[in-house]
Amino acid sequence: MRRFIPAMAVALVGVMGLPVFSATTSFSWPSAIARAQGVSSDEDTRQERIERNRARWEALTEAQRAEIAARWREFKRLSPAQREELIERHRRLKALPPDEQLRMKKNLKAWKELSPQQRIRLERRSQMLRDLPPRERRMWLERSQRFDRLSPADRERLIDRLERRQNRR
Repeated sequence: MRRFIPAMAVALVGVMGLPVFSATTSFSWPSAIARAQGVSSDEDTRQERIERNRARWEALTEAQRAEIAARWREFKRLSPAQREELIERHRRLKALPPDEQLRMKKNLKAWKELSPQQRIRLERRSQMLRDLPPRERRMWLERSQRFDRLSPADRERLIDRLERRQNRR
C-alpha cells in the first residue's frame, strides 16, 4: 500500500494539474489564489522578488559576492537530497534565538578546525554517550559541565593529574 500512495499522488497531480512543490519551488498562498482566479499577480510578485534580490546583491562587497558564488558552485554539486537537508538545517538554524545561533556557529567553526582524527574520536565519544543508559549519560554530562566551569589553570592541573594516573596503570 505504501508504494501505491506515491504513484497515486503522481497520477492525481498529472490528472488534476496540481502543482508539485519542493524546496527549490517557491510557493505562496496569495500567488496560488491569484493564479486560480486568473489574476497574474504572480508575475508582479516575481518581479518584486527579483528587484529585492538585485538590491541585496548590489549592497554586497566584492568579497561577499565571491564567497556567495563559491558556495553556490558547491551547492549546485550536491544531490537533491543533500540540498534539501542543507536547506532544512538552515531553516532550523534561523528559527533559533540569536544566542543559540551564535553558539551553533562557534561550534561549527570549532568542528571545522579539528583534524580528521579528532573528529573521529569526538564522534566515537558522542556515540558512546548516546548508547549509555539515561542515568549514566546525565552523570557524564554533569561532569562535563563541571569541567567546563573550571578555570583554564584548574583544567590543566586536572588533566595532568588524570594523565599521571593513567600512566601508572
